[in-house]
Amino acid sequence: MEPRGPTCAALLLLAAGRVAASPQIPGAPVEDPTGRALAGFRAALDQLRAGPTELVRIVHLGDSHVAADSMTGAVRRSLQSRYGDGGPGLLMPGTPWPHFRHGGVRTGGAGWSATRITRAAPEDGPVGLTGVVMAADEPGATAWVEAEDAQTGARASLVELHYLKDPAGGRLQVKIDDHVRASLSTAGSRVEPAFWSTEVEDGLHRVEVIATGGGKVRILGISLRRPSGIVYDALGVNGARFAHWQRADEDVLAAELGRNPPALIVTTFGTNDVDDDDATGEEHRRALLATLALLRRAAPAASCLVMGPPDRAVRAIVRGGRRAPPRRVWQTSPALAAVVTAARQAALQSGCAFWNTFAAMGGRGTMRRWAAASPPLAGRDHVHLTSGGYHLIADSLATAIVGSP
Repeated sequence: MEPRGPTCAALLLLAAGRVAASPQIPGAPVEDPTGRALAGFRAALDQLRAGPTELVRIVHLGDSHVAADSMTGAVRRSLQSRYGDGGPGLLMPGTPWPHFRHGGVRTGGAGWSATRITRAAPEDGPVGLTGVVMAADEPGATAWVEAEDAQTGARASLVELHYLKDPAGGRLQVKIDDHVRASLSTAGSRVEPAFWSTEVEDGLHRVEVIATGGGKVRILGISLRRPSGIVYDALGVNGARFAHWQRADEDVLAAELGRNPPALIVTTFGTNDVDDDDATGEEHRRALLATLALLRRAAPAASCLVMGPPDRAVRAIVRGGRRAPPRRVWQTSPALAAVVTAARQAALQSGCAFWNTFAAMGGRGTMRRWAAASPPLAGRDHVHLTSGGYHLIADSLATAIVGSP
């Protein structure tokens, strides 16, 4: 059966209003020595090609490259256009940090304190898949998510709230399209994850969570999905490193992943690990190994892919000739190679596939070239990409993980 809808590259061209060829990058194959790391996921895609009767879930954890939902959003649109639209997926309502965004929806709210997995302390309560726990500061605190009128990744027919029960729990209210659909107690005999879900008419919806008092109210996320197609959870936290998701509570992870078991788990870490001058490549490898082991225990049937970090540039002093003064230039960080190698080793040792983002985008010096391009493909910080740069990587990634046209 022919793929449905445009590829990610075609979507980028349409969005830019161009019909000429888009910029190209070298790309890279998925490295999978066993040939089994992505077998389950690709078998699920084959079933969707025959007819979208099942929901195939992809969970993508990572740092700011994922949190921006530019790269992941482009992959989501591409896969949903080809295999069916399974909805926006799991995300945080409200504003867990400034400029938080997720493709296909808008979010907002007030009266909550968000604790990220990068800063989590035991007293903040367990953190799960989203990497964030949001606690109501006062009765009346409201967090909402509202679907936009997008071509894909906006409509839903099931709403599911992930929250925490607690001996000191209070109460919350769930509104859907301005109608109260549930009043829930968050009180329980111990701190543990809890879930509430309801079916809704397939379409664009607004969901609000309102803390109504009486004790602690903490939420872990809202899932908006449909019964079939691709649902792509982009769960990134700014500043995240290889080791940070080890702080997630294993019972919470297993419960959240068990609600809708993923066919594929993807991780994208390493950009921030480059800053750790004291860590060795071996320490980076062990950190990611432990994170992957945690995810494998929580979702043992899922296929697994590790994305290495993209290029990252730092300022370096280059000395000229005898009469030329030294000058400062952007060069690929000398620490990056060890981080990429550690990610690859951890992936293959864990039975995961590996995709070398650094090589796919062009290797050494790419960030400098992309930042100087017109229009720019990378930001002036030489760490993050522009929408155009992320879309180029997304197109290459989508092609690599699907494995066939």
